[in-house]
Amino acid sequence: MAGWIDFEKMMFDYLDRVKELLSPRTWENLLLDCSKNEVFVMLQLYRKGEVNMTQVAEYLQVPLNTVTGIIDRMEKRRLLERSRSAEDKRVVTIRMTEQGMACIKDILDQVFRYGQSVLGKLSPQELQAGIRLIDKVLEGLCEEQKKEQKRNQTKHQDQTKDQDQKKNQDQKKKQDSAEPKKKVRKIEIE
Repeated sequence: MAGWIDFEKMMFDYLDRVKELLSPRTWENLLLDCSKNEVFVMLQLYRKGEVNMTQVAEYLQVPLNTVTGIIDRMEKRRLLERSRSAEDKRVVTIRMTEQGMACIKDILDQVFRYGQSVLGKLSPQELQAGIRLIDKVLEGLCEEQKKEQKRNQTKHQDQTKDQDQKKNQDQKKKQDSAEPKKKVRKIEIE
């Protein structure tokens, strides 16, 4: 059909073209052997200065025990340090070390240098068009994510409702079986 795009073919063609850019050997020097989550933690600390464990968990959208493992690994590599809050000893505060700050600055320098190299090939009009396209794609992805969250929420509510109904039925059965059966006596009246 004229006007229709074979999205699957287009997607796989682009993935084949960029797969080399996304390969671990290409990016390992750029990320300096840091995982995606470690880079995000360093970016958060670079922008905020210091954060607590809960803030990191919320930022990464992962459970607190996952953050503990990430922070443990980063602390062993001397990228950051932890300390207890003076006001509330239960709160663990995280800040980057000098080594961590040097690492994130190196990552950012490489990203900016790489970005300038790529974006330098675009005219100002192409760059603006690209930004608009990326904004539209992100908007579409956000809308889909919200729809998925709503579907999951509805599904969870339905499951909870079904569980509650089953629980009520089970309780009713228990009550019915626990109550002694009354023998009905009939008398004949003339």
